[in-house]
Amino acid sequence: MLGVTLKLSLSIALIFWLLKSGKLDFALTFTFFREHIPTALSFFFFYSICSALGALRWKMLLQSQGPEKYSFIPILKTHWIGLFFNSILPGAVTGDLIKLAYKKHINSTLSKAFFLGTIFLDRLIGLLSLITLMGLFSLINYTEITATSSHLKNIVHFNFFIFLGAIFLTTLLLLPKKVQTFFLNLFSKVPKIGNKASHFFEQIWVIGSKRILFLNCLLLSVVIQVITIFLFWKVISPLTNQTFPLYQAFIVAPLGFISMALPLAPSGLGVGHAIFGTLLSFFQIKQGASLFNVYFICVVFFNLTGSIPYIVSSLKVKSQKNDLKELKPTHET
Repeated sequence: MLGVTLKLSLSIALIFWLLKSGKLDFALTFTFFREHIPTALSFFFFYSICSALGALRWKMLLQSQGPEKYSFIPILKTHWIGLFFNSILPGAVTGDLIKLAYKKHINSTLSKAFFLGTIFLDRLIGLLSLITLMGLFSLINYTEITATSSHLKNIVHFNFFIFLGAIFLTTLLLLPKKVQTFFLNLFSKVPKIGNKASHFFEQIWVIGSKRILFLNCLLLSVVIQVITIFLFWKVISPLTNQTFPLYQAFIVAPLGFISMALPLAPSGLGVGHAIFGTLLSFFQIKQGASLFNVYFICVVFFNLTGSIPYIVSSLKVKSQKNDLKELKPTHET
C-alpha cells in the first residue's frame, strides 16, 4: 500500500510540476474533442480493433499447450478487464496480473505457471515488436534524423542498443532444448524460488519452442503496434505547431510507450507526459506534454470501458453465490 501511495504521489508531483512550469495545458485536449470529433471516433474504432487483436494474440499463446480450443469471448473480456485495471493501477502492464483472477473463466484446468507465462510472453512479444519497429525506422531514416540534432542522434543510437537487446531476448526464447535444460537446472538451484522460477521459464520455453506460432504472434503484434503508433500520430499531428511526419512518430513513440510500462503510475500518468514532452521537443515540437495528454485521455477513456465486463462479471459471481446459498439445505430443529 505504501509503494502504491508513493508511486501515485510521484505521478501527481510530475503533473503538478508540468502544470506549474506551463509544459502541460489542457486547452489542447478540449480543442481536440471539440474540433476533431471524426478523428476521436476513428481513434476509438481502430483502438478497439487493436484490443481485439491483442486478445487474439493471447488466445494463440493459450492454445499453444495442446489441441484444446478456447472460446474467444471470455479471453476478450479478460483482456478488456486487464486494460481497465491498467488505467487505475500503477503501470501500463499492472492490469495483466489481474487476469490471473479470471483464469477459471477461460480454463480452470490450466496451471497458474503456464497461464502467467502466456501473459508474460504476450507482453514480451508486444515489446519486441515495438522495439523492432523503432529500430527499423531509426535505421531507415538514420541520415536525416542524425543531421537534425545531437539529441536525436543519441536517441537513434539508444534505439539501436535496445533493438540489439530485443534480438538477444528473441534468441533466448528460441534456444535449443539442450541449452534450455542447462538454464532450467541452473535456475532450480537458486534458494527458495529456484523450483518456481525453473517451472515458470519452462512454460515460457514450451511456447517459444513452437516457432511458427511465435512468429505469427510477433507479426500480429507488429500490426497492432503499427496501428497504435499511427493513432498516436493521427491524434496529435493536427495539434502540433509544425509538421510532424509519420516516420518521426515511429522513432519517438515506442520509447515513450516503453517508459509508460514502468509500474509508476496508472497508464503512465505523469511519466508519459514528461517523457513525451522531452522527446517531441527534439523535433522542435512545443507543448509535447499537452499533446501527449490528448492521446493519454483517449486511451484512458477507452480502457475505462473495461469496467463494463468487470462489473458484469462481478454481478454474475455474486448471483451464483446467492443461488448456492438458496440451494444449500437447511436443518430444522
